[in-house]
Amino acid sequence: MLTVYKASAGSGKTFTLTIEYIKMLINNPMSYRNILAVTFTNKATDEMKSRILTKLYGMWKQLADSADYTSKISQDLGLSPAIVAERAGQALTLLVHHYNHFRVVTIDTFFQIVLRNLARELDLTANMRIELGDTQIEQQAVDRMIESLRPTDELLVWIMQYITDTINDDKNWNVIRHIKDFGRNIFKDFYKEHSDTLETTIGEATFFERYTSTLRTLAKNAEQRMKDVADEFFAALNSAGFTVDDLASKSRGAASFFIKLQRGDYGPSAFNDKKTGELLATYQKALADPDAWITKTALKGPNGTLLKALAHDKLTPLLEKAESTRRREWNNYQASQEVLAHMHQLRLLGSIAQAVREDNIQHNRFLLSDTQYMLHRLIGQDDTPFIYEKIGTQINHIMIDEFQDTSTIQWANFKVLLLECLSHEDSGTNLIVGDVKQSIYRWREGDWRLLNNIDAQFKDTPYTPHEDSLKTNYRSERNIIDFNNSFFTHAAMLERQRIADAGSDMMAAQLEKAYSDVVQLIPTNRPRPKAGRIEVQLLPRQTDDETDTTTLMMERVTATITRLLSEHVRPRDIAVLMRRNEDVRTIARYLSDHLPDVPVVSGEAYRLDSSIAVNAIIWSLRLLLHPTDEIMQANVACFYKKYVEGREKDSKNNEAEGSKSIAITSAAASQISDRLLFGDTDLSALPLFELAEHLQRLYKLDEIEGQSAFVCAFFDVINKFAIDNPSDIEGFLEQWDNSYCDLTIQTDDADGIQLLSIHKSKGLEYDNVIIPFCDWKMTLPGLIWCQPRTAPFNELPLVAVSNIVSRMAGTCFEHDCLEESFENIIDNLNMLYVAFTRAGKNLFVYGRRADQQYRSNLLEQCLPLIAADLEGAEFEGAEGPDDEVSFAYGTIAKKEEKGEKGEKKQEEEEEGEGEGEGKEQGERSKKEAQEGEEAGEEHSRLSAPKPKQANVFLAEKERIDLDFNTYPSKATFRQSNDSREFVKGEDEEQQISYIKKGNIMHGIFSEMRTADDLPKVMKSYVERGLLADAPITPEAITSLMSSRLACRQAADWFAPGWRLYNECTILTRDPNDPDKMKEYRPDRVMERDGRFVVVDFKFASPTDEHKQQVGLYMAMLKQMGHNDVEGYLWYVYPNRIVKC
Repeated sequence: MLTVYKASAGSGKTFTLTIEYIKMLINNPMSYRNILAVTFTNKATDEMKSRILTKLYGMWKQLADSADYTSKISQDLGLSPAIVAERAGQALTLLVHHYNHFRVVTIDTFFQIVLRNLARELDLTANMRIELGDTQIEQQAVDRMIESLRPTDELLVWIMQYITDTINDDKNWNVIRHIKDFGRNIFKDFYKEHSDTLETTIGEATFFERYTSTLRTLAKNAEQRMKDVADEFFAALNSAGFTVDDLASKSRGAASFFIKLQRGDYGPSAFNDKKTGELLATYQKALADPDAWITKTALKGPNGTLLKALAHDKLTPLLEKAESTRRREWNNYQASQEVLAHMHQLRLLGSIAQAVREDNIQHNRFLLSDTQYMLHRLIGQDDTPFIYEKIGTQINHIMIDEFQDTSTIQWANFKVLLLECLSHEDSGTNLIVGDVKQSIYRWREGDWRLLNNIDAQFKDTPYTPHEDSLKTNYRSERNIIDFNNSFFTHAAMLERQRIADAGSDMMAAQLEKAYSDVVQLIPTNRPRPKAGRIEVQLLPRQTDDETDTTTLMMERVTATITRLLSEHVRPRDIAVLMRRNEDVRTIARYLSDHLPDVPVVSGEAYRLDSSIAVNAIIWSLRLLLHPTDEIMQANVACFYKKYVEGREKDSKNNEAEGSKSIAITSAAASQISDRLLFGDTDLSALPLFELAEHLQRLYKLDEIEGQSAFVCAFFDVINKFAIDNPSDIEGFLEQWDNSYCDLTIQTDDADGIQLLSIHKSKGLEYDNVIIPFCDWKMTLPGLIWCQPRTAPFNELPLVAVSNIVSRMAGTCFEHDCLEESFENIIDNLNMLYVAFTRAGKNLFVYGRRADQQYRSNLLEQCLPLIAADLEGAEFEGAEGPDDEVSFAYGTIAKKEEKGEKGEKKQEEEEEGEGEGEGKEQGERSKKEAQEGEEAGEEHSRLSAPKPKQANVFLAEKERIDLDFNTYPSKATFRQSNDSREFVKGEDEEQQISYIKKGNIMHGIFSEMRTADDLPKVMKSYVERGLLADAPITPEAITSLMSSRLACRQAADWFAPGWRLYNECTILTRDPNDPDKMKEYRPDRVMERDGRFVVVDFKFASPTDEHKQQVGLYMAMLKQMGHNDVEGYLWYVYPNRIVKC
C-alpha cells in the first residue's frame, strides 16, 4: 500500500513519519533492515533518527514523554502496552548495535551508496571522492582549459570569434566571466538530457557558421522591413507637404507608432497597453477612424481636405500595414537576437563539460550533481532489480519525506525502486510525505508538480496511491492560523486569476489544486484563546524626509525586537527571516550597531572568514606572497599588537581581551610584520600545513577565546586542499577566495536572535517571527532553456533565451517564458507561505509598497480582504501612493509561565520535536499544566537543581571547551648524493641564469640615482651590448625593476633629495692585521638631513652572513661619527626588505 500525506506547515508531519516507522519496528523489530526512509536535508535526517531513538527508549522505559506514542501504537496494532514496550526495547537494541543498517538518509546519500556499489559497472574507482562544489570546479576547469590552449586549437578560434563579435556589439571584450557563468548550465538536468544531441549538432563542421548566419540575416531583414514601413510613412507625409506636427497630438499621437519603428523600438511593450495587452487606444482609434489623425482645427483649415484625403488613402492603410509587419517581423527579429546572444557560450558548453570530466578523473572525484543523471541512464539500459540489489539488502518499505522538493530525475530513479517494493507480496507501509505549498527549491531542480499530480505518476501501474491530508496546525496560536488561512486563501485566488488572465488555465488550475488544503484547523483537544499578534506595515514608496526606506525598515525591526524583549521574550525565541542573504548581513550590521548588548546569531557569524584567528593566518599568507602589501602589513601588525601583545598586557592589568583599539603607522606595521614573517626562517619555503601550524604557534591562537573550533576547521580545510593540489600559498588563497571562505562551522550555541534566510528557515519554527524586506522583486533577469518548435530555430535541439516576459512577448518563445513566469509566481507565493508559517505566537512583516512586479503588491491587495474576514483586525488603507499601509490583529502572545519541570519539558518539545507533533502535543500541554501546579512555589522551583533527564536521548548537551596545540616538526630533509647528482645539471643551469640576471640588475641599480634614471641606464646597457647574452630581455628587466621600484620603501630610496655614495669604498684597518687596510663597498649609501641609510641588494636566498655584512657597514659609518644610521637588505627577486 502506498499512502501520500499532504502535510501543511505545523501539522505533525514528523510525528506521523515517526509513528509509522516505529509501528513497523513494533510489528517486527528486525524490519529496520528492510526500511528505507529518505529526507531532503541532513538536518531532517538527524531529527528523524533522533526522534525514533528517543521515542523507542521512552516507550521501552514507559516514560511519560512517550506515553502518547505507546497509546497510539497499541491502539493501531491491537497490542498491549507491555508488549509494545518490550518490542520497543528489542528494536532499540538492534538499531543501536546495527546502526549502519538504520537507513534514514538524504536522497543524495542513498544514491551515492548505490553509485559506489556500481563503481565497476560505471568504470569508476571504488575510493572516489564525492564533491559538492560544482561552481568552483567548473571555474577551475575553464581556467585550465583556457591556459592549455594552443594557437592551432579550434577552441581558441571559437573564443576569438566570441571576443570579436562582442567587440563589434560595443561590449566588453573580456568574456571569460560570461563563459564561466554560462558554463554552470552543464550541471542542469535539462541540459544533461539534451547534451549529447546538442554537442553532436554544434560539432558539425559548418553548422555554427551557417546557423548563426541564417539568424543574423533573418534579424537584419526583419528590422529592415519594419524600418521600410516607417520610411514609407514619412515619405508619404513629406510628399504631401506635411510633417508630424501637422497631425493630431503631433509626435505623441498615432504618428508615434512610426517614430518608434524608425528609432528601433519594435517590442510589444512600446505599442500595447500594459494591463490589457491590446494595442494602445491611440493607435486603435486611428485604425478605426482615419479622421482621428487630424484635429478639428486643422480639418477646417485651408489644408483640411488634403489632410483628410491623406489620412484615408495613405496614413491609416500604412498604420495597418505597419502593425501587421511589426507583429510578423518582431518574432524573427527578437527571437534571432535572443538566440544569437548566447550561441558562443552554447558552443563552448561541450568543451567546458569535457574539461570538468577530465579534471574529475585527474583528481579521482565524482560530482554529486552527476549522480542522478548517470544512474538514470544506467536504469534506462539495465535491469532495475540488479541495480538496486547493489545496496546490499532487500527494501520492503519506503518512506519519502519533503517530496515536493524532489527533482524529476530523482523521482525517475526512485520510482523504479518504489514500484519494485510495491510488487512484493510482503510489501507493507510505503509513504510519501510533502506539501506543495512549501516547495521553494525549484532552482535546485525540485518539481512540485510531481506531488500535485501524484495520481498521474502511477496511471500506467496497478497501484493507486491513497491520499490523505494533515490539516491541523499544532504549531501556531489561533490568531496566526486564522490570519494565514485568510491571507493564503485570498492570495491563491488572486494569483490564480492573474495566471488565468495571462492565458494559462492549466497552470491556474494547478495553483488552485496546490492551495486547496491551505485552510488549517485548530486542535480540538487543545482549545486556545484568541492569542497571537500579527502586524503588517508597508512603507510608502518614497519617504518625505531624507531617511531611505531601508533604514526606516531596519528601525521598525529594531523597535519590534526592543518591544518583544521588554515583554520578557528570550532572544532565542525571536527570528528575523529574509529573502536574500545580503539582507541578512545588512540587518546583522544594523543590530550590532543599535542593539550591541543583544546577542545575534546568523550563519554569517560561523563562517570561517568571520574568525579573527583564521583571518590572521590568511593575512600572513597573503603577506608572504606579496611582502610589500601595506594593507596586509597593517592587518598582521594590528592583530599582533591587539591579540598577542595586548592580551599579555590585559592579563596583567585584568582588563578585557581586545578592549583597546589599535592605531599604528605604516612604517611600524612594516617593521612588525617583517620581524614576524621575514626573519631568519624562510616561511614561504615551508609546506602549507606546517606553515599554518607555525603561524598558529607564533600568534598563540589557541589562547584566543572562542576561536578553537574555527582554527581546527581551518586546518581541516588546508589538509583537504593539500590532498588534491600542490601545497602552494597562491593556489590555496585562490581556492580560499572562491569557496573555502564561505564554509561554516557546526554549532549548537544559538542563544540569541536568529537571522537567517527564508530558505534556511524551512522546517524550523520560532515563537516570534519578523520578516523585513518583504518586497522582493518577483522575477530576476536570467535565462531559460527552450526546445524550439519553429524553423529555422529548431535546427538546434536546445537554446537559451531571456526569462523576461516583456522581451519575449510575441516571439516563438513567449509560451516558454510565460510558463517560467507562472512557475515563478507560485514559487514566490510558496516563499511567503514558508515564511509566515514559521511563526508560533507572533508575526511581524515589513515591506515597501510597490507595483505587481514586487511581492509586497500581493500583501497590499490582500490586507483589506483579511481585515474584513477577521473580527477585530485593524487596517489603515492608503489613500495615496505615498501613504503607508498598516494592518494589526490580536495581542502579543508570550510563553506560558511554568515551573522548572514544566519549562524544561517545553524546551524539550521546542528543541527535540521539530515541526509539529500531531496529537501528542495536546496531551503534553495537559501534563505540563499539571506538573506546573504540582511543582510548588516559584522560588523553590527556581532554586532547586535541575532533575536528571530520564530519557538518555534527551540528555542536556554539555559544552566542551576544546584545547589544541601544534608542535614543530623535528624531522629535517637531507638530499642523498644520488638525488643531488640527478638534479644537479638543471639546478646549476638555473642558478647560473639567476646569477647573470642578478649581476645585470645589480649593475643597473648602482648607476641609478633616482627611479627616473631607469630608462636612460637601460638604453646605455643596450647600446654597450651588455645585454646581448643576457638570459632575460631588456623589456623583462625593465618590467621587473619597475615593479620592484614601485614598493613604497624602495621608491623612497630612489626618490630625489638624497645625497648618494653609490659603490663608494670604505677604508678601515684589517682587524686581523692592523698594518693593513681593508676595503668595503656597500651597494647604496644615502644621506638626508643627517640620517644615513645603507642598502645592500641581494639576489640569492637569505643567509646570516648578509645581516652581518650590513651590520658591519653600519658600525663603520658610526665610527665615522654618523650616529643616525639604518641598514637594510633588499632581496630583489621576492621583493622583500629586511631591516638590520
